[in-house]
Amino acid sequence: MYLWTNKIDRKKTANVLLPAGLITIGCLLVAYFLNPEWNLNYNQIHTVLEIICVAIALTSFYIFWFTANIRKTNLLLGIGFLTVAIFDCFHLLSYPGLGLFPASFLDLPTRYWLVGRFSEALFLIFATTPLNNQIGNKYLTASITLIITVLIGILIYTSPREFFPVLKTATGVTHTKVVIEYIIIFMFSIFLYRAASGKMKDSEMIQQKYIIMAMLVAIPSEICFTLYTTYDYYNILGHLLRVSYYYLLLKAITEGLILYPYKMLETSEMKFSKTFYNNQTIMTISRISDGFYIDINNTFEEVFGYKREEVLGKSAGWLIWAEPNDREILMEELSREREVRNREFKYKRKDGKIGYMTGTASYVDIDNERHVITSWIDITELRKYQREIARLDNLNLMGQMAGSIAHEVRNPMTSIKGFLQLFYQQYKYREDRESIELMVEELDRVNDIITTFLSLSQMNHIELKSMNLNDCIVGVLPLIIADALKNEVFVDNKLEHIPQIMIDKGEIKQLVLNLTRNAIESMPSGGTLTVKTFEDVEGVNLLVQDDGKGIPPEIIDKIGTPFLTTKKDGTGLGMAVCYSIVERHNAKITVDTSSEGTSFKVTFPIPIEREDEVVA
Repeated sequence: MYLWTNKIDRKKTANVLLPAGLITIGCLLVAYFLNPEWNLNYNQIHTVLEIICVAIALTSFYIFWFTANIRKTNLLLGIGFLTVAIFDCFHLLSYPGLGLFPASFLDLPTRYWLVGRFSEALFLIFATTPLNNQIGNKYLTASITLIITVLIGILIYTSPREFFPVLKTATGVTHTKVVIEYIIIFMFSIFLYRAASGKMKDSEMIQQKYIIMAMLVAIPSEICFTLYTTYDYYNILGHLLRVSYYYLLLKAITEGLILYPYKMLETSEMKFSKTFYNNQTIMTISRISDGFYIDINNTFEEVFGYKREEVLGKSAGWLIWAEPNDREILMEELSREREVRNREFKYKRKDGKIGYMTGTASYVDIDNERHVITSWIDITELRKYQREIARLDNLNLMGQMAGSIAHEVRNPMTSIKGFLQLFYQQYKYREDRESIELMVEELDRVNDIITTFLSLSQMNHIELKSMNLNDCIVGVLPLIIADALKNEVFVDNKLEHIPQIMIDKGEIKQLVLNLTRNAIESMPSGGTLTVKTFEDVEGVNLLVQDDGKGIPPEIIDKIGTPFLTTKKDGTGLGMAVCYSIVERHNAKITVDTSSEGTSFKVTFPIPIEREDEVVA
């Protein structure tokens, strides 16, 4: 946007003076070549030029009128252009050449001309003052202006000729007319100075460059009307300059009130579009009336797995919300608060996976219709890390407890078991032998639980040695097969060629047995247990997969929590032990479950020495 200040540099000066000078020179040349035709067809050419000026004035008023709802301060100039257009119409209709008025009314067109130019200069000056902000109801203001202007026009026509000084004679203009013209020129100069000094209101909307160029052309135009005698060269030059001056004013208005806002809107839309589509958060726009999506960004497609054409025009209620009522809850809260911040919801991907998102929602009006714009952050990984940290904290606490109390509990249990075995051998307790056997079995069971409990301890000693994971699996494979046959489950063994890794043989055997036993017990008869090893870019992997019904959603996030079990006689320590073993081996465990089965993948890191070999 061109902004004019008191400190005008040479470049800005050239941008104004050079075009204004070229326009003036062009008018001088056109007036020179048109002068003979002007003398022969003065009335016709004059009428055309005046109609052009009236049309430009009314067009300017029209633009100001319909942009006043956006910028009320523009309305004063619009009212000024309406006033000028009316007086110019009076001037045009009263011209002697048209024959609408008696020839004796020689001064009448000049009166309307001067009143029009004076009103024009006055409204331009008002536009640089606080009065520009005082316009109230535009319909009332326009009506009053129209009535007053017409009444003044009628008053000028009906007033006695003696009431006005003589402005024009058969030989040319009078001194009175010249003086009034110079007063108008002085008023134009005041407006030019104030506009160039940045005093004009709405300078960011109306192009001051063209305003100042218009004034630099308007002043010579008015000077011409102080020099002409009859229908000579200065007369046509003044009219040509006036048309050019009006054109520059219209140029300033259209540039500032139509083109500039359009460019700003286009720029704003482009910035919003880039921000919306390339934002790293999940952003959507949906209608309130039917809940249909009207736009989504690229991150939405990446997170939820949907293509744009699969989403637009579809209801937001069922598409991504894991709980359909969540959207209703959001909309109710939004209607109360007008904006919702930091709300967390579950989402559902296209592939059925569940995640978590948090973000904001607010109203936005598009095409006079209320919409909701949302911005969500996918916090699924964050919640996963938080659960993992909580699980590790639980394991650490359980480990500390195990290490502290296991010895103290086992000592009295050993004594109790010894006395029970002694009682069992005595004759007087022969009738209680069955009960004694049961008590000994239960003590053995408690001892097994304590042993498992102790394995959760970080203090549990492990000896990491370089060995092959397949060897550990082969060592316990007979036990796995025996367990599977008992439950009528088929074992599919897929052990690929893998490198050696640093593991504790005893703990890995326990890990494999725990995972396979859980898989076998989760399947009906005829199922298939898959035990697989393979290597990928992440490391060496152990995969244990079953054909069961899958893990319930409410349990999946709690796997590995001590004493959590779905088995009737389970202790809830099996998976806790597995996670503890995985942690001590600096490995990671991944769970993938569905209605068709569950797989546990344990990924062990490759030794650094072998990584160096691979890189080499």
